[in-house]
Amino acid sequence: MKKLFFTTILSVFVLVLNAQKPVELRLNLQKGNTFEQNMDMKMKIKMDIPGMNIETEMPFFAKISSKVIDIQNNNFILEYTYKEMKMKFDIMGQKMSYDSSDKNQNLDHNPFAKMLSSIINTPYTMTLDKRQNIIAVKGFDKLFASMLNDFPESQKAQMTGILQSMFGDDKIKDNFSSSNIIFPQEPVSVGFSWKTETSQNVQGMSLQVKNVYKVEKLTKTTAEISSVSEYQMDISINENEQQINASLQNSQLKGLYVIDLQTGWTNSAKTKADMTMLLTTNQGGAEISIPMQITMEISVK
Repeated sequence: MKKLFFTTILSVFVLVLNAQKPVELRLNLQKGNTFEQNMDMKMKIKMDIPGMNIETEMPFFAKISSKVIDIQNNNFILEYTYKEMKMKFDIMGQKMSYDSSDKNQNLDHNPFAKMLSSIINTPYTMTLDKRQNIIAVKGFDKLFASMLNDFPESQKAQMTGILQSMFGDDKIKDNFSSSNIIFPQEPVSVGFSWKTETSQNVQGMSLQVKNVYKVEKLTKTTAEISSVSEYQMDISINENEQQINASLQNSQLKGLYVIDLQTGWTNSAKTKADMTMLLTTNQGGAEISIPMQITMEISVK
């Protein structure tokens, strides 16, 4: 009996030690690896404009292919391609929609859909290190060229400059960095938490993001990580004697991610964001404030 008792205790002790064994969160990809993910986003916007309240929903779906095309200096170069895309919205009677799987839609009479259709199968690349720090983003100039292909020549240069100033490769790199999980330096176990911070300052916009991550569960093959992110953003635009200011208030995003321990790839993610944006404009010489509540639910699998 004593031998059986001590054997049982020893077995439990070994199981506990194995369950608590720290693991490293790292990207470990092979050249040629291809991952396909479905991203489903539901966004609701409420605006309180003097004299009217506006509510709208903006569903969005995309199938994204990610392929490891090269590995250089232990950094992974991935090629991202939107294979499918669906979205629609209705704001103050302005209805717009696009479905890349609908082969019967008339793109010539829907400029919005025509611009989005140009994104399909137009790849861009992103370079990441093993901790998922984004080193570089390239190829968005091709997306811009495709989107503006049917614009008059007189407008192309102006629109290209505007898009590049807002969504150029460096700007997109910063945007992705704000939402990308940066793995910690040290091995993790259940209950381990770490923090990251990112900031951007570009053309009248400042954005600070503070993230807190925590390991909720570990199995032999996956890690479940929760996140709480707080955003602070201020935008100031002056154009044609009009001034527009925007600021985020009470903005928070909560998420749960499942990470494959062998590859470091995100198998699935669920996030929910609640935020309030205050828009102030001096349109018509009078200062007008427009409170806006935005709720987003995003799932990736």
